[in-house]
Amino acid sequence: MLFFCNHALSIWKTALVSWEGLEDYRSKFWLWWEELKGAANQELGSERIVLTINLLWQIWKSRNERQFNGQGRNPLAAVTKAVEEWKEFQDAQKEEMDFQGSNKGEGEVPNSWSLPQ
Repeated sequence: MLFFCNHALSIWKTALVSWEGLEDYRSKFWLWWEELKGAANQELGSERIVLTINLLWQIWKSRNERQFNGQGRNPLAAVTKAVEEWKEFQDAQKEEMDFQGSNKGEGEVPNSWSLPQ
């Protein structure tokens, strides 16, 4: 469904995001996902993975719109939404890094959530 239906295929073609060597794994999502995670070490791998996750999410949402409401997004709209969400994530990450950098010397910035007292 995320790779082989006509609507998903048109979204992937519009997105122009491809993962060389992973085509053979698409019929078993778990294997595809494991191979995809290994790509994080490639140039811009993490960013491509985040964009791919957003594309998967938009394919899923578009599929649900078609299945339950009889209408789906056109492929360009789905790709545009995925790219917008990817950019929003990138901006939030940058803001967090800038915030942590500006707080140096003002005390320790926690690296994880902890239960309040």
